[in-house]
Amino acid sequence: MKISATNLEPLTSVYSNPSTSDSFIVVIPKTPLYPPIRNEAMTTRSLIQIDLPQVTGTLTGGLPITAYKLEWNSGGPDDLFTSIFEGPGTSFT
Repeated sequence: MKISATNLEPLTSVYSNPSTSDSFIVVIPKTPLYPPIRNEAMTTRSLIQIDLPQVTGTLTGGLPITAYKLEWNSGGPDDLFTSIFEGPGTSFT
């Protein structure tokens, strides 16, 4: 990246030297590569443990991931999804 400034003088603006820092564009995080997974070892008759895949690398959009959101429906084609978890962790019981 480099920058220039202009004023009312009719002279050609001069550009700065190119930036040497690692500049990048921040974008919305990408969709996780994998769906949530039921953790069979931790699941019992009275609770289900779900492990969420972490979004890492370039998929984060350039900033750290601060929270994940887990939604649930009963499986029907017209069922609406309901939010059941939102937070920084990658496991939900």
